[in-house]
Amino acid sequence: MGFIEDMLGGNSAIVGQLAKQFGITEDQAREAMRRMTPAIGRGLQQAQEKGGMGSLIEAINGGAHDRYVDDPEILARPEATRDGNVVLGEIFNNNKDVSRNIGGYASKKTGLPAGMMKMMLPILASIVMGYLSKQWRRAPAPQSRGRAGSGGGLGGLLGSLLDSDKDGSIADDLIRMATRYI
Repeated sequence: MGFIEDMLGGNSAIVGQLAKQFGITEDQAREAMRRMTPAIGRGLQQAQEKGGMGSLIEAINGGAHDRYVDDPEILARPEATRDGNVVLGEIFNNNKDVSRNIGGYASKKTGLPAGMMKMMLPILASIVMGYLSKQWRRAPAPQSRGRAGSGGGLGGLLGSLLDSDKDGSIADDLIRMATRYI
């Protein structure tokens, strides 16, 4: 089971919280998550490849975002958006056009307002960071906590997040996402 399926199926409280928070159905919340989460993963992958993960790796290692997965009601607090915006700023080089494009794409695919999708995006970034943090700390050390670019460690977690068709390669998924999101 991949990252998105894990996140959607493994914690229905997150989906329920997003639905409640944005006044939409759980199916709409799930679909919005499916449409936007891969873009966050792609941004994380690109930041990791460029070595620009500094404070994000500290957050993953320290479990700073775990609370968003463990207690989804916290997603309604301003700090969830604030923390998510920090993540988005780092992975998208503070380019707000990227977030607008992702929100616009998700809006077209879900039928939900683009403004709502843009407001949901930082919250999803906080959720993704929480999930990565929990997975990172569960992984047995040291082999799976190898270099970020190796098959294990953060690179492996991001790879599982991005390999949406489960064919063992993220190249085709990245190409497909590049034509959709940006």
